Amino acid sequence: MYCDFIGSQFVGNTLARFLRTANYPSSKGHYALGRVYYVPVEKTEFQTALVEFLTKMDERVPFPDSANTLVAGLHFRWGLQRIN
Repeated sequence: MYCDFIGSQFVGNTLARFLRTANYPSSKGHYALGRVYYVPVEKTEFQTALVEFLTKMDERVPFPDSANTLVAGLHFRWGLQRIN
């Protein structure tokens, strides 16, 4: 899962705006990613957010047209400041 509003971090030897991984396709038909990871947010204000699901080959994950609604819940922890 890649997002346009988070800070870049290393994924292997590549710097990317990468949030997390999930095994695709799911044998259950859905994903429940239990552990919450906090990463630096680069934008302080935004109207829209770009979230992409890509395969290991950097191709978009093929969601069928008849698929159920995709819901991605994001959790923000505000008020913390990075100490340089």
